[in-house]
Amino acid sequence: EDHGYGATEFYSMRKDLTGASFFDTIIPGTATTTDRFNASNRTFKALAYAAPDVVYGPAIFYYLSHDPAGVSTFGSITPGGAVGIIADHFVVGNNFDALTFTDADVGFGANLFYYVRHDVTGLATFGTINPALPGTVTDRFTVGTNVDALVFSPLLAPGYGPNNFYYLRHDSGGVSTLGTIFVTGL
Repeated sequence: EDHGYGATEFYSMRKDLTGASFFDTIIPGTATTTDRFNASNRTFKALAYAAPDVVYGPAIFYYLSHDPAGVSTFGSITPGGAVGIIADHFVVGNNFDALTFTDADVGFGANLFYYVRHDVTGLATFGTINPALPGTVTDRFTVGTNVDALVFSPLLAPGYGPNNFYYLRHDSGGVSTLGTIFVTGL
């Protein structure tokens, strides 16, 4: 979809050397990264997109950011050319690392955000955020240690099947592993 900057682009958050954060687009195959607008000095941890209106409007981005103490906040970004609207919605807890969205009901309800967060030992927990009931954050189960990224795909992936969550985790040597989470219900 075209979110005001062109179709088939990747979106990211980055922090420059001055501490300012930016909402960016990345054009695949060209290595072109463009700052679209300044996103204040927040520390963003995760960015996800939701096409349906899940309370805050249709076709917008959602983020997890954190403060220096590790307190994480869930919010939204509405792109708008050179200026976007960034809005914190509610605090979700501590040390949230990854965020994804699916409108499909994969066992916990439709139109939910899914996250991974970690504790002080690095143990990662998989859970849900219900935007229709703001502040409803539910830990579901642990998924190992040092999980860094999470994405959902409804598509049939060779060897893995449809409706899987995919994650990346790293070991103490920095070696990353791709894994899957298939939710079978409550």
